[in-house]
Amino acid sequence: MKQLATLAASLGFDGSPLVGALPDSRPDVPDVGEDLSAAMMAALVRANDPPDHLFAAIEGEIDAPAEHGIRTVHAGDAEWKKCKDGIWAKVLLDDPVSGRQIKLIRCSAGAVLPAHEHDHDEYVFMIEGEYRSEDGIVRAGDMQISPAGTFHRASTTPKGCLFLVHHA
Repeated sequence: MKQLATLAASLGFDGSPLVGALPDSRPDVPDVGEDLSAAMMAALVRANDPPDHLFAAIEGEIDAPAEHGIRTVHAGDAEWKKCKDGIWAKVLLDDPVSGRQIKLIRCSAGAVLPAHEHDHDEYVFMIEGEYRSEDGIVRAGDMQISPAGTFHRASTTPKGCLFLVHHA
């Protein structure tokens, strides 16, 4: 204890705040014996509970949109909605200002995707299965690009499929 006070004085501490917080007067600090550097650190560290609002603030930051613009849509954030017989859609992004929309489309075996004209550029990435039309077959791993103003013929899904569609 005397060696610790001498060391503290040599480091410029006057001893008043330090000596009252030395390990033998702090039951929450373990006895560190002769290891003076550990004793110094233990004497300087105060055990405090975090403020009550800290965990709420952390949770708020976790749930807040990222400042750098990255947003994650988790699988459970959107629900599948029936569009037509055998066809369901899950909207992942819908921005009415820009017209941008990203969604997943799931088709059961035998479903028919109706013919339609594209009012926006459309990008389709087939995740599983396939669909067929007079324009050809789009299989898992394929991408189909349909510019605004083009016409898409009706497509069939003999075995069903799952694809991501992006309207830009």
